[in-house]
Amino acid sequence: MSRKLKILFFSLPISCLFLFYAFYRSILPAGQTLSFDVPKGSGVLKIEKIINQSLEANGHAHLWPYLFYLDFYLAGQMQGIKAGYYELNGPLNLSALRSELISGKSAQSKPLTIIEGWTKWHIADLLEFYQIVDRKAFLDEIQWEESRGNLIEGKLFPDTYRFPLHAKPKEIIDIFLKQFKKQWQNLIDQYPDRIDLKNQNEQNRIIKIASLVERESSLASERKTIARVFWNRLEKGMKLQTDPSCVYHELYYQHAPKADHCHRLNPKYSTYVIEGLPPTAIANPGIGSIEATLFPDMSDEAKNYLFFVAKRDGTKAHFFSADYQTHKQAVENYLMKDQQKHLIQEQGGGQQTGTGQGVEVWKGKKK
Repeated sequence: MSRKLKILFFSLPISCLFLFYAFYRSILPAGQTLSFDVPKGSGVLKIEKIINQSLEANGHAHLWPYLFYLDFYLAGQMQGIKAGYYELNGPLNLSALRSELISGKSAQSKPLTIIEGWTKWHIADLLEFYQIVDRKAFLDEIQWEESRGNLIEGKLFPDTYRFPLHAKPKEIIDIFLKQFKKQWQNLIDQYPDRIDLKNQNEQNRIIKIASLVERESSLASERKTIARVFWNRLEKGMKLQTDPSCVYHELYYQHAPKADHCHRLNPKYSTYVIEGLPPTAIANPGIGSIEATLFPDMSDEAKNYLFFVAKRDGTKAHFFSADYQTHKQAVENYLMKDQQKHLIQEQGGGQQTGTGQGVEVWKGKKK
């Protein structure tokens, strides 16, 4: 056997063992997390650089040069890497890392913020725009759950999320509900004397009222007073007559409420038509509105309030009244003088969005 063949004979198995070790050695210890973002259309070498930056930033050794590329090349998987944000837990080797990137099971979206006061339709718009989930499938899943008596609207908790990019609608909804349950448990722990927090029917009732508070309030300082008005009217058997309930409709959820909406669009939700609360929440309230509903304004003055009207003076504040005559005068003072301005806006063809009370509406623009 020639010298060259001998070298080849002995070096080949050593090289194979070396590559086996290189591919399957742990690049991330147990208990550690590797976080990185794969932009759409990134090649293997660019992703290798991104991963190395993340490893080095967290005090881990970077990948051996071109080993990441070689692993994908030998596996015949140079194409098909799924874009998204990844948070992978150790122990992790190169082969497992490749599998994660090809399958995309752990890929998450960019951070997306759900605004307090948004409805299921606002949320569905956002999720479809960022290709998280099909809009219709998401809404159909909510309808299915609510047909079985499970309140979903009102519990799609407003927060900032990273959603899985290849999840089913139910999995997305479960992410919202998990966050809602976490926040609700915090309330139970914080207020152990509130037995009603542990009752499912009472929870649903509180969420429905909180959704009305969220849609009517722009100022955090007024939430408790607005909540007190709703509680007062419920206790007296009065209709709630809150404008945002009039546009809880799949075609009008981004419109400002108008008088004809309250009897024409969705009578079973309009609080100008129905007695008491609507069948479900009309939006998804934040923790501030939920707490305001739990602990409304207890001042002697607020205990008598039955009405409020937006001042429309740029402050986003309301005027509160205990009797109809005072309220009627307030409407004349604050709304009638503003009527001509709104008439001009409508004739100009500008579409009004939101509730008129300051709820931010997403309009399909990337953030």
